[in-house]
Amino acid sequence: MSAAGLACAAVGYAIAGRWSQPAVLVTGLSIAALGIGATFVAAFTASLADADPAEGGLRSALVNTFHEVGGAAGVAVLSSAAGAGLVTAQLASGNIGHAFTIGAITAAVSVVIAAVVVPAVLCKPADSPAH
Repeated sequence: MSAAGLACAAVGYAIAGRWSQPAVLVTGLSIAALGIGATFVAAFTASLADADPAEGGLRSALVNTFHEVGGAAGVAVLSSAAGAGLVTAQLASGNIGHAFTIGAITAAVSVVIAAVVVPAVLCKPADSPAH
């Protein structure tokens, strides 16, 4: 699930990075947001699926902390990449596209990492006995 969400984010960012028309930009960013949202759900599920009650709070806090730190780091990197276009107020200058292209590349690399690192979480039916 996390790899699929990251792949969706990569496609959305690639669309936003390639075409700067407002409707296409919004469409690309909407696709990216859908993938990022799915990735957050997968991150919480993977981190909390096998947590006992004593460590569930700690795991939840760690996921939330890295969610905030990752978002801040992403904004810092992508806004730096787009900085020249924002300073000159020339949004079609290509610098905004570079920022989205960096986001697409980062998400694509993350697909590979997630496919290797993130464990598959299998849900057991409620009526099956615990092992």
